[in-house]
Amino acid sequence: RHQQRLLEQYVARENRFNVEFHKKFAIPFACVIFDLLGIPMAVTTSRSGKGVSVSLALAVYLVYYLFLMGGEKLADRGRLDPFIAMWAANFLLLGLGIPMFIKAARESSLFSFSLQPKSGGEADDPMASEHLETS
Repeated sequence: RHQQRLLEQYVARENRFNVEFHKKFAIPFACVIFDLLGIPMAVTTSRSGKGVSVSLALAVYLVYYLFLMGGEKLADRGRLDPFIAMWAANFLLLGLGIPMFIKAARESSLFSFSLQPKSGGEADDPMASEHLETS
């Protein structure tokens, strides 16, 4: 009986250490996730106003925080694997962020660029015309 209790304490301690280990990598990775979510939200909600943008940003952060804290508690108690507990919020938001980012990139002129020269040629560039005059 004493050995069983001792084993449970060791497992609980190992779970806490594993949770902290995964948390140290999962939280910094969340910065990338928030970028993937924030850029499309900024582009698409800029027409709706600042109130909608702030509300969406707070909602995303709240979802992340609840997943992170809930997962940490479940993993500390041994009810969920520490890896899954700490990375679930990142995987969920990454699954939402990639399609949103791709859609925003396709629809927005912010992300579009062309390697083709402009149709005006060198005549529109004052520096190019000065260069031609001096040569």
